[in-house]
Amino acid sequence: MSGNVRKDRAATALAAGSTLTEAARAAQVSERTVRRWRDTDLTFRTLMRSIRHEAFDGAVSILVDRSAEAARTLVALATEPHSNAPVRLGACRSVLAFANDLHRGTEIEHRIEALEERLGL
Repeated sequence: MSGNVRKDRAATALAAGSTLTEAARAAQVSERTVRRWRDTDLTFRTLMRSIRHEAFDGAVSILVDRSAEAARTLVALATEPHSNAPVRLGACRSVLAFANDLHRGTEIEHRIEALEERLGL
């Protein structure tokens, strides 16, 4: 964190989606002060982004931890002969969409790695 408790509280509140008024209340400063920090203080904006990224990374970790179970559930729904047709169709679409997204993401990742290798990064 920044070492300034009020800035930390305001940045945390804004990163979590609070309004300027709510962030000001959480930090016990005026709304004008929070607006000034947000608009002119690069360190404050960097802190907000860092907090947002940390929260997002935590959410992604939870999803990754549960992804194998979700994939098994989708496959089971798609292949269960006693499931009704709309459920099976939706599960099949989801499996195909996720597989396509994963393939495209992996392909892009490999292409970026190749470019970085060629550039010596």
